[in-house]
Amino acid sequence: MPATFFSNRDEFEIALDRAFQAGGLKVSSPARKAIVSGLSERDERAAICRDTRGEPEPDPDLRDTESVPLSDSVEAFFDREIKAHVPDAWIDTTKRDPKDGAVGLVKFMRHLAQVVRNGLGDRAGMCIDPKMQIVHGKTVCVVSCQRSPEPVFLKWKGMESVPDGDFFVRSGPGTVKLPPERAREYIRTRFETHTLGTE
Repeated sequence: MPATFFSNRDEFEIALDRAFQAGGLKVSSPARKAIVSGLSERDERAAICRDTRGEPEPDPDLRDTESVPLSDSVEAFFDREIKAHVPDAWIDTTKRDPKDGAVGLVKFMRHLAQVVRNGLGDRAGMCIDPKMQIVHGKTVCVVSCQRSPEPVFLKWKGMESVPDGDFFVRSGPGTVKLPPERAREYIRTRFETHTLGTE
């Protein structure tokens, strides 16, 4: 091997293969990979390492994740918040939500927000703040709920018992559906400007 500094892995591997050939050496793929790894070091000034398809290879030391707001697409958020500051950053599109196949877990969050809006209305949708967190090595959705300034009624697939929707309250660790008369009384004492429709 020549005493040359290589800033491009592909060029280094070509020179390495020529050295093997000149020495009459047959090297297995695992051994070759170990040699390349052992003779290489990370250098931010070097050319980006690419796979056989020409895609950038991930550097585990630089890998990061972001929480994309529900109002954004992954691409728009990436271009505005990431690419603008780290020009050679890229999205690993192989990481997809197992539920819907979309990049990342954003689609799940959008689905959750849509379910809330469909069942509780647009105003109630603004009272929840779902976030993905890692808990004991598992990705879970943690939903923080703010108190609504007005009563919220659940309408779900036509199963509600009154036209306005069913009214639920927290009771200890659980949730209880109030019958219409009790719901009216509860709302009257806690939401002065709102009344519940008749049965």
